[in-house]
Amino acid sequence: MNTKLQETRLIRGLTVDYGVQYSLAVSRKHNLTIGYSGSLNNTVKETTSQLITRTQPSLDPDYENVPLDSLPQAPATKRNINLPLKHNVGITLSKGYSWMIGADFKYADWSYYQTRVGENALGKNYGFAIGGQFKPDPTSLKYWDIVDYRLGFRYNQGHITTSQQRINDMAITVGLGLPLPETNFGRTSSRINISAEIGQQGTLRNNLVRERYININIGFNINDLWFQRRSYD
Repeated sequence: MNTKLQETRLIRGLTVDYGVQYSLAVSRKHNLTIGYSGSLNNTVKETTSQLITRTQPSLDPDYENVPLDSLPQAPATKRNINLPLKHNVGITLSKGYSWMIGADFKYADWSYYQTRVGENALGKNYGFAIGGQFKPDPTSLKYWDIVDYRLGFRYNQGHITTSQQRINDMAITVGLGLPLPETNFGRTSSRINISAEIGQQGTLRNNLVRERYININIGFNINDLWFQRRSYD
């Protein structure tokens, strides 16, 4: 006979998130946008139950681990979970469709999150990201002059501490926004977005593990005007 332990966690609660954004024309061609979002240190309830079953092993995959009976289980346990207080601030400065630069800052306090027995306490999480986008000539008829060229960098100080070391994450991102060809209705705003992220997470100190990674992302942005009435037929 084999014994199988199944643990079920049911989490319920109400969370409150909020945000605000403000845009300002700082000149005839330049726009400034500032945004803020956050989350209260909401509290949700967790109920944990366990079910222990005895199963009979089988070489037939259709009958493998078929439960025969269940064993007495402990009463369900309940606890409150304190979610972290979060703050996020972002700012961008742009000049029409020519260029845009921006920065994001985030903060989350995981200090009051209840970890399980034997787990390390969590800390505060800080992070920032900065990046920009440049288009050589939005009015040009040359294809590579209307391509969006993007570059960015992000850093995140994690809230997890292992062997007295924070598990941090950082990466450099590059990307292109490739416009789709013109349609019968004229130039389209749809694009194919391609980006690459090169980064690392963790550290080699205190016999820990450092991960270096490359992520490739491809996305489609469909933005077009249909059923336009022609001035001349």
